[in-house]
Amino acid sequence: MPLEDLKERRLLLPERHWRRRVPSMRSGDLLVLPVAAFGLVAALSIWFGRGGWLTFAGIGLFLLDLLAFLLLSFWMVDRQFRELLDLGVAGEVEGIDRDPD
Repeated sequence: MPLEDLKERRLLLPERHWRRRVPSMRSGDLLVLPVAAFGLVAALSIWFGRGGWLTFAGIGLFLLDLLAFLLLSFWMVDRQFRELLDLGVAGEVEGIDRDPD
């Protein structure tokens, strides 16, 4: 989609808030790796358990991993939202309102 279309639909930040470089990874971004590894361990436990106790342990691990993934996703989206508010874009981007009144 061309940049002009994105501007028309107000899907972009105002240009004065654009960054010149990509922000570096933060500690929260690195939390994705252990959650993904935990999910891989759960999947392998289910596969190699072949219906035994290891399969059911893997299902439990998978459900815990799913919860961890959801909580991490919500936390990262909230952090991104707060960064936008700190930039001062409240009221300039559709859907972001600093004052709920």
